[in-house]
Amino acid sequence: MKELMHTDNSLVDFEIYGDRLCPAHTHGDIEILYVLDGRTTLTLGHATYPLAGNSCVIINSNEVHGMESAGEVLFACVHIRYPELCRRLGVAQIGFDCNTALLRDARHAKLQDLLMQVFNQYDARPMYRENFYLEGLYLHLVDYIARSFRMDQPRKRDGEHARDERLREITDLIHAGCKTPLTLGVLAESLYLSESYLSKYIKRHFGMTFSEYLGEVRLGRAIDDLKSGSKSLTRVALDNGFPNTASFNRVFRKKFGTNPSGFKNTLRGDRAHGDMAQGDGAPPAADKGPSSPKTDIRQYLRSMSPTPRSTPGQAVQIRVPSDANPRRPFERGWGRMFNMGAAIDLFNSDICEHMATVREELGCEYVRFWDIYSPLMLLDAGMPGKSLNFTKMDRLFDILASHGLKPYIELGFKPRQVISSNKIEPGFIIFEPKPILFATPQAYGDFLRAFISHYAIRYGRGAVENWYFEQWFDPRQIQTEGYGGYFSMFDAAHKALKGISPHIRLGGGGLSVETDYYRDFLKTWHSRRCQPDFLGIYSFPYTTMRFGKMHLSLQAQVDELRKGAVEAGFQSPTLHVSEWNFAASDRDMLHDSCFKAAYIVKNVLESMDRVGMMGYWTVSDLNAESSDTNCILSGSGGLISKDGIKKPSYYAFWFLSRMGRYLLSNDPGCAVTTDGFGDFSVLCHNYQAPNFKYFLNPGNETPPSEHHSLFESCAQLDLQVRIEGVRNGRYIVKTHRVNEESASILDEWLRMDCMAHFNKDEIDYLKRTCVPKLSIETVHVTNHVLVLEPSLMVQEIRYIHAIYIAQG
Repeated sequence: MKELMHTDNSLVDFEIYGDRLCPAHTHGDIEILYVLDGRTTLTLGHATYPLAGNSCVIINSNEVHGMESAGEVLFACVHIRYPELCRRLGVAQIGFDCNTALLRDARHAKLQDLLMQVFNQYDARPMYRENFYLEGLYLHLVDYIARSFRMDQPRKRDGEHARDERLREITDLIHAGCKTPLTLGVLAESLYLSESYLSKYIKRHFGMTFSEYLGEVRLGRAIDDLKSGSKSLTRVALDNGFPNTASFNRVFRKKFGTNPSGFKNTLRGDRAHGDMAQGDGAPPAADKGPSSPKTDIRQYLRSMSPTPRSTPGQAVQIRVPSDANPRRPFERGWGRMFNMGAAIDLFNSDICEHMATVREELGCEYVRFWDIYSPLMLLDAGMPGKSLNFTKMDRLFDILASHGLKPYIELGFKPRQVISSNKIEPGFIIFEPKPILFATPQAYGDFLRAFISHYAIRYGRGAVENWYFEQWFDPRQIQTEGYGGYFSMFDAAHKALKGISPHIRLGGGGLSVETDYYRDFLKTWHSRRCQPDFLGIYSFPYTTMRFGKMHLSLQAQVDELRKGAVEAGFQSPTLHVSEWNFAASDRDMLHDSCFKAAYIVKNVLESMDRVGMMGYWTVSDLNAESSDTNCILSGSGGLISKDGIKKPSYYAFWFLSRMGRYLLSNDPGCAVTTDGFGDFSVLCHNYQAPNFKYFLNPGNETPPSEHHSLFESCAQLDLQVRIEGVRNGRYIVKTHRVNEESASILDEWLRMDCMAHFNKDEIDYLKRTCVPKLSIETVHVTNHVLVLEPSLMVQEIRYIHAIYIAQG
């Protein structure tokens, strides 16, 4: 296991591992070792301590320690930078006494709570240095151990070595010289000591001989090189102080029961199967068989006790002046457009029904679709000398018009893909790339000119001017110099569409602020003649999340893109979030849970007034059907299941669509609106982010029964909303709830023992029962203050409508 790397000013960092072996080693950092699950044996100096789940040991600077486990173990290491800690505390040296294998009391329970708060921020470890919340948790943790476990004088404990300057000097010299033919004599000469004295000193304080310790250091570094996969076995051996590969093989096999080449082949196999990296430990023991820590760690996460679903929470009071002026409209860019699928999918009767539902119940105005060039659409686009057949496209647009919907057309060649997991490495159930049919930008422009001319004649130019067109951000086109492949196609589309009407709207970009080139791309675009009517952003925050990178909220991504666009020269750019969801994976059970409803409400409320249009991805689970979607739920990101059951995410948009015209308050977790005639609507949520367990386990491998354990907190949210300045009299208060007890198809399915197959009557039953719970009460207001006090379960969303009835 490698020592964690700190930034120059950092005090604390942590990592989570799933290793069976950690060779004896020392480091300058103070380390908090916390066993999350499983059993292991810690060697600390000469002593050994058995540790199980929730065990904690503080390992002081330069203490020799190692770990070995008979089975798999999940543990975390929090490293505190020793020189920086001493500097901040104003001391020359410091040590701590904490070992739950010897003593466990109330102090350790508090320490455990603080550590879990830190670990639950696994996904939020800063990519930049703006994560003040996590930094605050770090400081709180250090403050607590400094007050609760500090030893006045670092002392030599029974079976442990003294932390003195000589010991530090010995370890530094061994680590620095481990790649050379270092001998005990050379080391003794450097320290001006006799060989016999130094040999006994090392044996006494390290618990092993000089040659054993040197071998451990060399093996640890060699394992790191093997894991990187960039060096040959000979180079690994020579670079780490072994005289030849034979010596390296002998020492490696003696320690681990396998040779280096076998270990390297195992690593290749793990990577080929998409397994995640879990730290820097030693190879598995020889008797382990075909299993590996990288697969077994998922079983540990599944076997961990579920977190309690609801614990008491702190009350939050929100004061809302109802007569505040000026009132501002509640912008509804989030509900104007939804992603529906490939053009051919819109002929599917079930998808067509889902499309009609979002129009009628959610107020959808635009349907975004793509792949108009599919052979099934019969256009024969890109075929020189052939006339275009618009018959099937005509029928598609007629279907949209019959439902009162307008098209939002993506013009690129998006591949068809169904993603199984995206938290560690992208895995595709289906990946079907689409060829670029047009040989030149001129051919592309000619096609679009004919395409739009046809529909300007069929529906009228005014109708086409109300459509949206988006030039997809094709990765094959942006890889050219100066992004010329993309811009040449955009320019051709721009000239074709604007030549028919300058009011036709064409945008594009499909940008992500998590790429390293988006600013340069925007600057290049602004310098060109053809400018977009809107800039598109795709937001799937947990698609590009990797260990050590911070998840950016939708609001943060939109603000970052707007900032980049303004810096590039775009004045007041119109932004469209063309595609957004929690994750791009089509096999993540959180898509089917109440978590997703809270996630949607939170992000929509935070992103109000920031974008012109937001396109949720997607309406229907039918878009992600494959051979593995035989169960009623499969973790797809749609609002409506393949059987037509509305999921909690659907009701998030349903609640949003029922909000009043004017916004009175938009506090974290709660928004209050009014219709302007004395009625009030309150939309609140108790969103909790996923914890570190979520990121260690691919979504498609998390059993539905364990999704409750993946959240950062399970605290109930107690709100008191005081709407002041209202008319006295009687109000009817209607409350709609979505939580694990109502409107949650996933929890209902769990209560049915996750039965694989349902008949039509049972599907109809689920459609009727998986709806928000409604309660109605009468409230009398006598002091011009309407008080509402909802208590929300974790991941619950609630819509409250207070309707004025009469005086008295």
